[in-house]
Amino acid sequence: MRVAMVGAGGLGGLYGGLLARSGLDVTFIARGRNLEALREHGLSVTRKSGEAFQVTVRATDDPRDVGPVELIWFCVKTYDLEGAARQALPLVGAETLALPIQNGVEAPETLGEILGREHALGGVGRPGRRLSRQGGSRRSRTSRPSPSGSWTGGPARARSALAPCWSKPASRPR
Repeated sequence: MRVAMVGAGGLGGLYGGLLARSGLDVTFIARGRNLEALREHGLSVTRKSGEAFQVTVRATDDPRDVGPVELIWFCVKTYDLEGAARQALPLVGAETLALPIQNGVEAPETLGEILGREHALGGVGRPGRRLSRQGGSRRSRTSRPSPSGSWTGGPARARSALAPCWSKPASRPR
């Protein structure tokens, strides 16, 4: 499964890092100093348990460098979602799903208006995260993301499409 993580802060770093460590094809869409740090040093993740790991990741500020993916995971602030979704249009293919993990109930609707309703999922992410430094994510509490389904295919389509994300032990948040 090809995954594009839009946003590489606390949540994007955690989920993208876990997915990359499990062997999925993950590219981060980032900007500024965080983009530079990901390119130069990779991504480090520290779990609540104290376990830490480092992964080498691909990172770009231009989604055209990536092309269509199966999953676009939006981990940006709610006020940045519309612009991020417009920037992410080159990532959308016929089977692409777009999952927002952020505060606010309007995120799936925003993604549906820009990317197409057939691509937009709803989702809830509960792990407390913070960006510990550029290119680093530190966990402050425990949980895993929960996609709540899509407008056109329902929860079953979303869960089956996202199953590869959590099927390997290395990708499971603890």
